[in-house]
Amino acid sequence: AELPPTQARAILRVMEAEMATLGDTLATKAELNGGLLALRADLNAGLASVRADLSSLRAEMLGIEGKLSRWVLTCILGQTAVLAGLGYFLLEQSRR
Repeated sequence: AELPPTQARAILRVMEAEMATLGDTLATKAELNGGLLALRADLNAGLASVRADLSSLRAEMLGIEGKLSRWVLTCILGQTAVLAGLGYFLLEQSRR
């Protein structure tokens, strides 16, 4: 480059200063690996919590399923009784 020596030195000093400040902000491979390991541990803990919640939700759903089955059976029996009564009433009315 056809720069005067004073200007080239000034540019070099600015570049060195920038490189020195960037050296403090750049992460090393070991720091990145440590961060990834910590993140993996947090994710595993969160996943274990979700699995525990899912297990309790399944148990609750099984309890609800039993209650719902009894309710549906009761409704079916009630509807059958009402239809049988209605059929009997209509049959008696048609005989008269």
